[in-house]
Amino acid sequence: SVLNSGTSFPRLRSLELGTEKRTLPGIPLSPHSVAPLNMNCLLPRLERMCLSSISVSELPPTDLPSLRFLTLHFPSKYPSTRANLFRMSSLHSFLSHTPRLESLVFSDSTPLMDVFVRLDAQKTVEGSEQSSLLPSNQITPLTLPSLRRFEWSHAPPRDLWRFFAMIKMPALKQLELYLDAGDRRWYTFYAT
Repeated sequence: SVLNSGTSFPRLRSLELGTEKRTLPGIPLSPHSVAPLNMNCLLPRLERMCLSSISVSELPPTDLPSLRFLTLHFPSKYPSTRANLFRMSSLHSFLSHTPRLESLVFSDSTPLMDVFVRLDAQKTVEGSEQSSLLPSNQITPLTLPSLRRFEWSHAPPRDLWRFFAMIKMPALKQLELYLDAGDRRWYTFYAT
């Protein structure tokens, strides 16, 4: 609630948030339901963020121009009552505001797949008129131009390719994947 109050933290460089037991549901967001960002950047110098059992959808929708290191520890096993917490739609939207991200770690975390990626040749830019015409459960691929390191433990082996179709990493130098059981699929949750 402190971070979502609209207060700016102009000197904050590192943020670690965690909770031991989830008793309240998160705030479900989709890429197209987020309110337009005001031009204020609430965390202009934040370089490092580590979230434990906190979804990115519970953070304020703000640009993170200095964020370089992001670790997400969200060990929920789906399906469960927490289906509205850590979703791919909110992760995709969050990552679109991190232009300098260099390291992304999913520590025992797999976001719930609730979107389809639009891979057709017609290129759309996030927020453009064409992108806004997409149904709310469709996204266009996102490029993280500075991402050099990606680590994912308990990744779903049969559907792992879906993440790389949604998130492009042209500068990637270090890839660490720790796969779940060989037949494990990515849990999905679609409104239709």
